[in-house]
Amino acid sequence: MGSEREHNDTLYELLGGSVREQRKKARVTQERLAKAVGVARASVANIELGNQRVSIELLYAIGRALGRDPRDL
Repeated sequence: MGSEREHNDTLYELLGGSVREQRKKARVTQERLAKAVGVARASVANIELGNQRVSIELLYAIGRALGRDPRDL
């Protein structure tokens, strides 16, 4: 059985993959999404790779910027 850290890493990887998928469906670049939510483009890239933790506030901002309900991310 995996550790809590491994579980959290997997969760963030799944979330990041979903963010990337929704961003591409919306035809939004990482740069444009980053500007819309007030973070660096590198942060968007790291979120999509599951390497950066995402606050609830940022998750909601990403959802709004992509025209999605954050619960769908």
